[in-house]
Amino acid sequence: MLNKKIIELQSNNVNQYKKIYYSTKAFDRFLSKKFNNTNSVVDIGCGPGGTLNFYIKKYPKIKFLGIDYDHSNIEFCKLKNKFRNAHFLKYDVLDLKKVSLVKKKLSNKIGIISEKTLLNFDKIENYLNFCFKLNPDWIAINSLFTDFDVNLRVSHEQFEFNKKKVNYGKKFNKYSKKLNEINIYSVKYIKNFLIKKNYKLTEIEDFYPPKKIPKSKYVHGGGGGSYTINTEFNKNTLFHGPLFLPWKFLLIEKNRN
Repeated sequence: MLNKKIIELQSNNVNQYKKIYYSTKAFDRFLSKKFNNTNSVVDIGCGPGGTLNFYIKKYPKIKFLGIDYDHSNIEFCKLKNKFRNAHFLKYDVLDLKKVSLVKKKLSNKIGIISEKTLLNFDKIENYLNFCFKLNPDWIAINSLFTDFDVNLRVSHEQFEFNKKKVNYGKKFNKYSKKLNEINIYSVKYIKNFLIKKNYKLTEIEDFYPPKKIPKSKYVHGGGGGSYTINTEFNKNTLFHGPLFLPWKFLLIEKNRN
């Protein structure tokens, strides 16, 4: 049964059914050559499917499979994406014993995408080990990464909520405390992890919005959403409350040696 409250709490993803975000368009440009030579694409952590909907409609010849651990997200995806090339599966990527359920839905020349999903994984090894089980040609990630030799886990408790939705905070915390943790991974750590695998990190691109994003007028301090500040990094450097958001696109490809 579809839980509408859960879908409401992921409004950022749902909104992309109507308006595609800058980051999704930029990620698409980053991957355009890969999409043109791929038969199946898996979206790990597709959520309610707003982001994946953009790719499904733009690349009708590619078979897309969205997976998510939440049943309501998958049911919502099925309602909103009635396309021949769109498929969805409730699946927890930590369960490697049932990976065959995913593999049998894919063709050869496989790609994997994840947008804003990896930041919810406590261990990047779990995410990558699942990816490797699918034997993809490439893995593309849109998430938070640092150039320093450190992996960061930031726990946050948001207490100034949107004035239009007074009960938002209580619903959010009840839905999933896990979403109150943000993981920022070291690019160097990932490179070292891949050394023993048959994959390598081939491309890295920083993402900054093309336009200024103001703080939310409903939440003091911008605690209810991302906004930009002019810094030494970029005139549109992203923050969420006091937290700097180092968004990067990473492309991991199979070694051809």
